[in-house]
Amino acid sequence: MSAARRGHRTRRWTAGRLLWRRARTRPAATVLVAALVLLSLIVAAAVPRLVERQSAAELDYQLRSIGATARSLQGVTDYRSLWPTEPPPNADQLYGAIDQSLKLERLDYPEPLYSAVGEPNWLVQMPRFKLESRNGAPVDLGLQLTAAEDYLTRIRIVEGGTPSTWTESEADLEELEREAAEREAAAAGEPGEATSGATAVAPIDILVSTSSATAMGLKPGDLLGASAAANADPEVPVTPLRYRVSGLYEPIDKGDQYWLQFADLLPATEILPYMARPYLSTAAFVDPLTIGRFTRSLDGAKTRLYYPVSADALNGADPDLLLRQLSTVVSLGITLPDQAGQLNLGTRTDDAIEEALARGRTLAGLLAMLAAAPAGVMLAVLLLGIQAVVRGRRSDLVLAAARGAGELRLRLLMTLEGALISIPAGVIVTALATLLLPTEQSAVGFVLPAIVAVAPPALYGLLADSRPDAGRTGSLLSRLRAVAELAVVLLTAASLFLLIRRGLSTSGQAVGVDPLLSAVPLLLAVTVGIAVLRGFPVPLRGAVRSARGRRGVEAFVGSIRATRVPTLGLAGVLALVVGLSIATFSAVMLTTFDTGIERAAAESVGADARVDAPLLTADELDAVTQVDGVEHVAGIQLVGPRTLGSGDSDESITIVLSPTAELGTLRTLPARLDAEQDGRIPVLLSDDLKEEFTEGSSAIVSGQPLTVVGFLPADSQLGPTHGWILVDSSFSDRMSVQFSPSVLLIGADPALLPQLKAPLEAAVHAGAVDQGTVITRSSVSTVPTMTALRKSEPSILGVRIGLGAGALLSVLLCSITLVLSTIAAGRERGRVAGILRTLGLPRRRLRSLIAWELGPVALVSLLAGAVLGLVLPYIVTAAVDLRPFTEGTAPVAPVLDPTTIVGVLALFSMVVLGSGIVAVAIGDRIAPSTTLKMGSS
Repeated sequence: MSAARRGHRTRRWTAGRLLWRRARTRPAATVLVAALVLLSLIVAAAVPRLVERQSAAELDYQLRSIGATARSLQGVTDYRSLWPTEPPPNADQLYGAIDQSLKLERLDYPEPLYSAVGEPNWLVQMPRFKLESRNGAPVDLGLQLTAAEDYLTRIRIVEGGTPSTWTESEADLEELEREAAEREAAAAGEPGEATSGATAVAPIDILVSTSSATAMGLKPGDLLGASAAANADPEVPVTPLRYRVSGLYEPIDKGDQYWLQFADLLPATEILPYMARPYLSTAAFVDPLTIGRFTRSLDGAKTRLYYPVSADALNGADPDLLLRQLSTVVSLGITLPDQAGQLNLGTRTDDAIEEALARGRTLAGLLAMLAAAPAGVMLAVLLLGIQAVVRGRRSDLVLAAARGAGELRLRLLMTLEGALISIPAGVIVTALATLLLPTEQSAVGFVLPAIVAVAPPALYGLLADSRPDAGRTGSLLSRLRAVAELAVVLLTAASLFLLIRRGLSTSGQAVGVDPLLSAVPLLLAVTVGIAVLRGFPVPLRGAVRSARGRRGVEAFVGSIRATRVPTLGLAGVLALVVGLSIATFSAVMLTTFDTGIERAAAESVGADARVDAPLLTADELDAVTQVDGVEHVAGIQLVGPRTLGSGDSDESITIVLSPTAELGTLRTLPARLDAEQDGRIPVLLSDDLKEEFTEGSSAIVSGQPLTVVGFLPADSQLGPTHGWILVDSSFSDRMSVQFSPSVLLIGADPALLPQLKAPLEAAVHAGAVDQGTVITRSSVSTVPTMTALRKSEPSILGVRIGLGAGALLSVLLCSITLVLSTIAAGRERGRVAGILRTLGLPRRRLRSLIAWELGPVALVSLLAGAVLGLVLPYIVTAAVDLRPFTEGTAPVAPVLDPTTIVGVLALFSMVVLGSGIVAVAIGDRIAPSTTLKMGSS
C-alpha cells in the first residue's frame, strides 16, 4: 500500500521535479529571459506614461511661454451710454448689469475650461487725449480716463486722497465752449487763456500711479488742461475740461495679473505718433460714477475685459477637448445686456494648444519610428530567449513524456514557469510606474504591461513540445522562409515609398502615428538582416576553402557551421544591425538637432546679439558700443509704408534704413549702398519683389530715384518678412526722416558672447517696466541665450531623451542577444564539440570554434548596421519636417560629425566585444557529454 502510494507520488511529481531540477542546474538562459522580460515590462509601463507626461509638459510650456496676458480670454467693445443724463445713472446702471452678465457667462463654460477660467475683470477707458497745460504752463503729455467699480480694492493711496465724483455734466458744456472761444479771440492768443473759460466747470479728479507721476512730473493738486486744438485726431472727442490730480496710488499686489493686463495704469507709456514728437501718457482712475456724467466723450469709450486662464488648472487636461471648448467660447463671444452690444473674445491659448498638439504629434511619430526597431528586436530576442529555455528543457520534456506525463500537463508546467517569471514582475512594475509616473488619461500604460506579462507564459506553453519528431514544424517554417523574406522586402519598399511621399508629420496630423510608416526603421533593419544572412556565407565559403589546408579544425568547422547553421540567426543579426544603426542614428540626430537649433537661434537673432526697442537714444547707442565684447553695431530703422514705383506698377513697401558699412560686417551684402550711382540711390530689395524688379532696374520712392543693385532673402531678420528695400542710413534725409534706430544688430567677441546679455540690458535700460516709471518694451537676445532656451523646451528634451534611451536599449539588447544566441545553439554545438573532444580536440580550442561561429556574421552585421544608421537620418529628415522643433525657416538636414560617429562606433564595438567574450565563456561551459548521452534524439 505504502509502496503504491510512493509510486503514485513519484509518478505525480516526476515531471515537475525534473523540470525544476533542470531550471536550477542551468539557470543562465532563464535568468536572461527574466532580465529581458523585466526590461520589456519597464519599457511597456514607463514609455506610454512618459510620452503622456511629455505631452502635458509641452502643453504647460506652451501655455506659460505666451504669458498670462496672452493666455487670458479677453475682449474690447464699445461702452454704450443708454441712460438719461438726469438723474445721473447709479453704479448698478453703469456696472451692475454688465458685471452680472460676465459672471453668468463663465458659469456656462464646460469642464475643464470652467476650472481654468477665473472671475472676469473689466474696466471702462475713454480714448487717450493730449494735455496742453499743467498749472497753466504748456506740457506735452497724454491722459486716458479709466473707471472700474472695484479699483479701490486693488490699490492703496500713498499721497493725497481718492477722487470725488464729478457733479457737472458734459452735456452742459457746449455754451461754455462758445463763451471760451469768444474770450480766447479777445485775449489775442495769450497762452493759458484757451481754457480759462472752463473755470466755471469743476475739474475732474483723477488718481495717478506713483510711477507715472514720477515720469511725468505730476503731484497731488496739479491742474491739467486739455482742448480740442491740442488733439488733431477727429476720432478723439475732447471737451475743454480741467483735471485735478487728487492723489497718487500704488498697487497692493504689483504682481497681480490685473496690472499686466491693463499695463498702461502703472508706468507711463511712451507714445510714438507717426511724424510727430514722442510724448508720455498715462491712464488715470476717476470715480466710478464720474463716467456717467459724460455724453459726447463716451462715443469712443471702450469696455476692456479679461478672464484669467490658469496654466496650472489645465495641467493634464485633454488638449483636443480643451481646444474645442475654447473654439466654441471664442466663436460665440458674449452678448452684453440692455443692447450694450456683442463682446468678441480672443486668446492665444488656442494657438498654444495647437502648437503643443502639432509638436506632440510630430514627436510621437518620431519616437514611434525610433522605438519600432528596438521594440521589434526586443520581441525577437524574447522569443529567442524562450526558445533557448525550451530547447534546454526539451530532453527533460521527452523523458517526462516517456515516463507517462501528458502533453497538456507538460505545457501547463512550462506555462507556469513562464508565469512565475513575468506575472509577479508585471504587477510590481505596473504598480511602481503608476506610483512614480502618475498620469491623467490613457490606459495604454496598463494594457501594454499586461500584454508583455502574458506573452512569456503563452510562448512557454506554445513552444513546449515533448514529441521526438518536433523538428517537423521547424522544417515547415524553413520552407516558408523565402516567402516571408520576400514579403518583408516588399513591405519595406512600400512603407519607405509612403514615408517619403506622405511624410510622418502630415500623416500624424490626420490620424496620429501611422504604424506602417513608423515601422520603416524596423523593416529596413529586418531587410538588412535578411541580406546579411543571405549574403555573408558567400565570402565565408572562401574562408572554408582556405581552412581546409591548414592545421586545426576550428576555423574549418566553425566557418561551415556559421554558413549552414548561423549561431546568431535572424534575431541575433537583427539585434546587431538595429543596435548599431539606432546608436549611430541617435548620435547623428542629436548632432543634427543641436546644429539646427543653433542655426535657427542665429537666424532669429540676425547677428550675435540683438536689441529691440521702440526708440533708442543716442546715449543708449553709445552705451551699447562701449559694452565689453561688442565689436560691431548696426542700427536699423523701419519707415513705412511707402510706395515703390517702377513705371509699370506700384508696390507698397517698408524702407529699412541702416549704416550698411557696419551691416556688411555682420552679413554679406551683394553691393555697396553708401554712395550714389549715376545720381540714383542704390538699394537692395527683398527677394519676394523679384517678379516686379530685376537687378539694374530703376524705381522711385518718396520722389527719390533708386537703382536696384541686388536682392536679399525676404526673411533676413531686418524687420519685415516681405516687401522691403534696404537703404543706407546716410540717405535718411532723402527719405524725409531722421535716422533713429529701433533695432541693433550686434557682432561680438565669441569668447564674451555668453556673458553679453546682462550688460546689453543695462545699456538700453531693458526691464524698466519692473523698476519704475516708463514702459520701454526693450528686449535683448543673444544666440547663446536663445539656443539654451530652445534646448530646454520639453519637446526638445523629449527628443534627446528618446534618442539616448533608444540607443541604450539597443545596446542592452545586443549584449543579451549575443549571450542568448550562444546558449540557444549550445545543444547543436555540443554534439559537434563532443565529437571533436572525442577525437582529441583540447577544451581550450573550443573557444575558437565559438568565435568562428559568432565573429564573421557579427562583423558583417555591425558594418551593415553602421551604414543603415548613417542612412536613416536622411530618410527621417526627408519625411519629417523638424522645423517645429528647431523653430528655423530652413529645412533641417543631417549633420555628420566624424568624431561623434567614430566614438559611437568604437564604444559599441567594445560593448559587442565584451558581450562576445561572455558568450564564448558561457558556450565553453556546456559539457558535450550531456548531448552525446541523448543520442540522435
